[in-house]
Order: sequence, then C-alpha cells, then structure tokens
Amino acid sequence: MTISIETALPGRCDKLLEGIAWPRTDLIECLGITHPIIQAPMGGFAGSALAAAVSNTGALGSLGTAPLPTQVVRDQIEEFRRASNRPVNLNFFTHPAPCIDPAAAGRVRARLAFYYGLLGLDAVPEPSDPLPRFDEERLQLILDVRPRVISFMFGLPPAEIVTLIKRAGCFVLSSATTVAEARAL
Repeated sequence: MTISIETALPGRCDKLLEGIAWPRTDLIECLGITHPIIQAPMGGFAGSALAAAVSNTGALGSLGTAPLPTQVVRDQIEEFRRASNRPVNLNFFTHPAPCIDPAAAGRVRARLAFYYGLLGLDAVPEPSDPLPRFDEERLQLILDVRPRVISFMFGLPPAEIVTLIKRAGCFVLSSATTVAEARAL
C-alpha cells in the first residue's frame, strides 16, 4: 500500500509550502525533485514503501543499503519502482575496514566473560565488522539499476568509481560526519 503525505494530510501540503520560495533551484533540478527535502536513508529501517511515498510527494526518497545484502537492495528497488516513477537515492557506506588487534580483543573478551556469564549469555563474541563494504557487486548494482541519486557516508569510493557512477547518469552526494571528512569531500 502506498501512502503519501497528501493522503495523510489532504489539501494541506500546498498550504504548508505556500509562500516558501527557494532562491536557487539548481540542486532540486539536478536531483529531479520538486521540494528540497531528502529523506534520511536509515539503512534497514526505512524501506521502499516510505521512500516511494516521499518521492511521490516531490521530495527525494532514500533507501539505506549499508547493512543489506545486494539482493535485498535489488528487491527494494523493484518495490520502489512499482510504487513510484520518481527519483530515488541509494545510500552506501564507504568506511574503511576496522583494524582489530587480536591481543586487545582477547583482553576485552576476557573482562566481559564474567558479565556475560552473570547474565546467562553465550560466550563473548569475537569482534567483527558487521557491515558489508562498498565493492564490485554494489557498484554493479548501481550500474544495473541506475538510480537518479547515489549518496555515500564515511567518505567516497575511489575517483574512478565515482566517475563510472556519474557516467551511468547518477548524481553523487556524500555526507560529512566530521570537519576533516567535510574538507576531504
């Protein structure tokens, strides 16, 4: 079921936006949207129904792909496209792999073992990196489905990858989580 803001608030959307003038429209024109609003991707929590509802109102709906297997992302894009013909943003993480020091991890696990036992939990897990990397498979997904917007968190992939994405007709955005990251972007 597709729900739009207009459905939820009949006749009120235009009144909410009445009298608001945006001095520059180049970003919304590049993104192919009407309103300068981008839904936060919220990987794994905000799915295709919400993204389609946001896009159908003229803003930019987003799908957070970071924690999801590639096939799940493909399925969400198909669901989105059944519900909307508007632009969508796919968001990816480009964080570096964590450096896990086995000795330090062993010391932490040993300290936590007592508390895990007290709470009746299984053994303290080994540290891991739970999020998939931005890799060839995710790049191929982008090149196959060609969404209007691709956004990245925690940096950008290498320049040659960004060039490929742009050549596929996608507009690239990135979020900065620190001042240093903003300068790098």
